[in-house]
Amino acid sequence: MTNVMFDKIYREKIQNFIDKRMYTYDIKDILKGYNDYKRGWYVSVTMKDCITHLETPIKKILELDINKNYTYNKSKENFTNTNEGD
Repeated sequence: MTNVMFDKIYREKIQNFIDKRMYTYDIKDILKGYNDYKRGWYVSVTMKDCITHLETPIKKILELDINKNYTYNKSKENFTNTNEGD
């Protein structure tokens, strides 16, 4: 399977979870929320629920570097949104 195929699978897992819980987030919200959480910033209870249950697919999406808006810093173990700065 290609990275694009894996990316699609992980995004579907995230979207299915969002739909099942009837949250109003989109995938970009979850990726940003994960980054905020890893920085130690406050995230809502519902975002924490998403992060807790979706950490693996979130990490995989960001590590695949398909999402060009985020870069992974392994030494800091966080993701930086290149459109918003660090």
